[in-house]
Amino acid sequence: MIMVDAGQLERARLELRAMVKRYLFNPEYEINLIDFGFPQRSHRETQQRYWDTESVALRFHITKKYSLDELEAMRRKVLPRQIGQFQTDVIEAQYGASLPMSMPFGMRAARREKLCGGIGISAFRDMYGTLGGIVRDAQTGEAMILSNWHVLYATRTARAGRPIYQPVLLSRHPQPEVVARIVRERISAPGPSELPLDVALATLVDQGRWENLQLGIGRVTGVTAPRLGMKLVKSGLVTGVTYGAVSGVEGFSKTIYDGNWPRLIEHAITISRWPLNLSTLPLSQGGDSGSWWLDEATTQAVALHFAGKRDGTRAQAMQMQHVLEALGVVIADSA
Repeated sequence: MIMVDAGQLERARLELRAMVKRYLFNPEYEINLIDFGFPQRSHRETQQRYWDTESVALRFHITKKYSLDELEAMRRKVLPRQIGQFQTDVIEAQYGASLPMSMPFGMRAARREKLCGGIGISAFRDMYGTLGGIVRDAQTGEAMILSNWHVLYATRTARAGRPIYQPVLLSRHPQPEVVARIVRERISAPGPSELPLDVALATLVDQGRWENLQLGIGRVTGVTAPRLGMKLVKSGLVTGVTYGAVSGVEGFSKTIYDGNWPRLIEHAITISRWPLNLSTLPLSQGGDSGSWWLDEATTQAVALHFAGKRDGTRAQAMQMQHVLEALGVVIADSA
């Protein structure tokens, strides 16, 4: 597997920043993510796809791939094969911060005495996501839930103080208790901005009712940066414990929220099945938003899940180090 040095990664970052305005928000292209990672190849005989871990590329993730003849007929421009010192790769994929498709059940949707990562929470009736984990305010020490903006706030009209419920708030169940109240968030402008993230915090009502635990995995031991090829694990409300690997880093994602509200999400990493055709189980589904992806070897937090490919073969998450710094919090270790 190729090793990327700091200088090469920094050059890739500079190229990606220049690509945001030129390609990501250019209506002549249907690009929803640009990042730096392993190119996708196909075996000549079987046409089976795989990640080429011996090389790296600047990657365009587009809604649909077209042949050169189709592009010419539509009068569309062809994406460059090379940018700076890097080759490029075009990957067909559409991602979304999708809503849950089915009602959750089992222990993850049930009431839990101690709040922890991997269980269900709700901001509205019949809408739910994953409690990612517990953090502390770096200044006050208050214990808080860290999840996505679209899980805790959900709409542009939400204001600090609105309740968060656990177990999940379903029409067929009695009203659950309020376990937290939203306090602050970061959601970006539709182009490059200062803090392009999909993150939010909710302060716990009972400051002692939590534990450092990812359900089905164990305790979080700290935070670390993602690396290409790093094996990850996450605990989500809908798909439970799933495994993948980092196939792309330093991404810029164009994601739609609240109906038709495009946002730019920065510091995105792409997580894929590994090997590409090993399993048919989904990495994530609607309702897993807010999950924390951990380094499988150390259980250190790597990224905060926010979107995925509809077929579950790929996921997007924000680098955890940037999330914590942006919100002014640290991972909570013990009560």
